[in-house]
Amino acid sequence: MLVELKRSGKAHRAQDEAVRAAEAGLVGVALLSNDKHVVALALATRTRRLFSDDQALTQDFTNPAILSKPRGKVYNRAAHAHLLAHTDGCPGNCAKSSRRHK
Repeated sequence: MLVELKRSGKAHRAQDEAVRAAEAGLVGVALLSNDKHVVALALATRTRRLFSDDQALTQDFTNPAILSKPRGKVYNRAAHAHLLAHTDGCPGNCAKSSRRHK
């Protein structure tokens, strides 16, 4: 499945060094969750949308002191699936796409 998502441009590989550097930058940050790697991935890739039901991670991901410019948003219901589609406004690689992905 991941191979197909990568081929279609819907999945991208994050640079290991960038994620490690972002995680190192979180040392001393009081996270409520034990998901430092998820927050670091969001920082390294400028991803600001997360689908999760983890309340502690939700608080970390939406904390503007941790993720800002743009701020993180968390979706936790199947009804939110349409909000997770890539658009021209996505940061990074997504901005290169002129079509909407589902």
